[in-house]
Amino acid sequence: VVYPAMQLLLGSPEGLVDSLAMLLNNPVLLAVQAALFLAMMGSSVSGIALTAVLSSVHRKMLNVSVGAIVWAVALSVHYCVDASSLFGEPWNEDSFLELAGFVLIALGQATYSGLWNRGVQSKVAEAAAESPVTDAENPAADAQSPLADTESPAVAPAAAVEAVRPVAGAESAAL
Repeated sequence: VVYPAMQLLLGSPEGLVDSLAMLLNNPVLLAVQAALFLAMMGSSVSGIALTAVLSSVHRKMLNVSVGAIVWAVALSVHYCVDASSLFGEPWNEDSFLELAGFVLIALGQATYSGLWNRGVQSKVAEAAAESPVTDAENPAADAQSPLADTESPAVAPAAAVEAVRPVAGAESAAL
């Protein structure tokens, strides 16, 4: 409805009727359009299923990875199949920037999914392993302490932080 109305208002070098006539008179063009429609439908259904199983963030990360795959295929077509092909792409001065972007995306995806966690989590775990807090130093272990009340949701995270964080001055007290 919108396309014919815009064609009447703005005009078009190729109209809807001409496009339909080309599709009906050329079986190869019709087959390519049908394949494109099925591929797009399959991609959308797969994306919906992926979002249902994992999350929309995983779906977006997968969509971003498609660019890296297309670029790798274009490079391999140019260098492995036919250097004069229109589908290939040679390595140029901007290729290092593309590669750095794809590496950054891959590291971000690995960090998000937990495959690569060299950040804050490992440093907190190292600090907790190096300087464990004993029950005598932990205020949450004292029954009179307000941190001992674990039924209050506002207090429970503070108790968890205190249990992981080394007590200030514990090193000087040991000297």
